[in-house]
Amino acid sequence: MPDTFNDLLVQLRDLTRATPTAEATEAICAHLDAWPPDADPKLGVRYALEHMAAWPEPLRLIPRATWTRLVAPHVAEGDPLRATLRHPTTDGLKRSDDPLPFADHYATCDACDRRYPSRTHRPDLWVGWSGASVTCVHCFFGMHYELYKEGDPDTIEFLADYPHEGGESMGGVAGYVAQCGPEHDRDACGGGWCFLCDPEPLATA
Repeated sequence: MPDTFNDLLVQLRDLTRATPTAEATEAICAHLDAWPPDADPKLGVRYALEHMAAWPEPLRLIPRATWTRLVAPHVAEGDPLRATLRHPTTDGLKRSDDPLPFADHYATCDACDRRYPSRTHRPDLWVGWSGASVTCVHCFFGMHYELYKEGDPDTIEFLADYPHEGGESMGGVAGYVAQCGPEHDRDACGGGWCFLCDPEPLATA
C-alpha cells in the first residue's frame, strides 16, 4: 500500500532530525524524489529546506540536476529557501577532506586541485588534450591565455573549435566565457590568466 501523506511527512521529519551528514542529505533527496506527485511534493520540499537551513554548507550541496528536479519547480525565485540546497557553480569546489553528498558525482582536476561534476555528469567542464591529459575547462583555457592574448594565430585557431569531453565544440573563448562567465566569482579568482575576469577576453588580432 502506498504511503499516505502523513506517512511521508513523518518519514521526512525523522530524516531531517537526524545528525547532519552527507548520507543524510542523500537520504532526504531520495525521499523527496520518491514523493508521489499527487501528495503535494511542494510541501515536502519546503519542509525539508526549512529544517536543513542550519546544516553546514558543504552538506547542502547537491548536483545541479537534482536541484533542478527537486527545488526549482517548488520554490519561487527570490524565496530565501531556494538557496538552502544549492548546486556547485561552474567554478567548481575547493578540494577538501570533508565528505560531500553525492561524492561519486565529482572528480578532481589534477592541474588546479578543484572538484567539478565528473565527465559522466558534465563533460562540457572537461577537456582532453596533449595525449592522455584531461583538465577542467578553466585550466585548459588558462594555459593558453597568454599566447591567445598576444594574438598568436596558431593558438587562436587551436581554441576556436576545440571540443570538450562530450565531443562538441566549446565555441572558442567566446563560448567558454558565455558558459562559465555568469557564475564566475571574480573576487575569489584574482584574475591571473583568466578569460572570465578579463573585461576584453576576445583576441583582436
